[in-house]
Amino acid sequence: MVPSIRELRAVRLVLALLLIGFAGQMAITEIWREPYPGLFQPAFGGTGPVVGTVDSDEPTVTVTYADGTAATYTHLEVMAQAKSSPTRIFSTAFGPKSPRRDLPGTTAWLERRVADLGGGREPVSAVIDWRTAHYDLSGEAPTRFTEVDRTVIPFGGQHE
Repeated sequence: MVPSIRELRAVRLVLALLLIGFAGQMAITEIWREPYPGLFQPAFGGTGPVVGTVDSDEPTVTVTYADGTAATYTHLEVMAQAKSSPTRIFSTAFGPKSPRRDLPGTTAWLERRVADLGGGREPVSAVIDWRTAHYDLSGEAPTRFTEVDRTVIPFGGQHE
């Protein structure tokens, strides 16, 4: 099947428009720098020397069990069942300024969770320590920690 003259002209017109569009985009890029989004990703400058620190909140939960033993868990271990944003969820429920951390349902959930983490042992209390880790980006200095908040949560089923 031989294409008709009309089809050939349509193909030529599409190709011409694409070439003109490409040339126009290149001209715009040269005159005003890379418009975003354009044909090219934005130009990101090179990174300079790595200096300074990065701060990160790192809560831990220390649980005392009825048998006298204690165990410390990270917030990630406590929130292991969270499908997304475990740090955000933990902070929303147990953060230093969270109005939810004293709610009976919240403490009952934590009691059940640390009982599961403790292999079924009965938790008596939990201490949530919020600290900020200060990581040196150069790697030359050790990580420093600043205590932010300490909350003691008694258990024993009184929150259910």
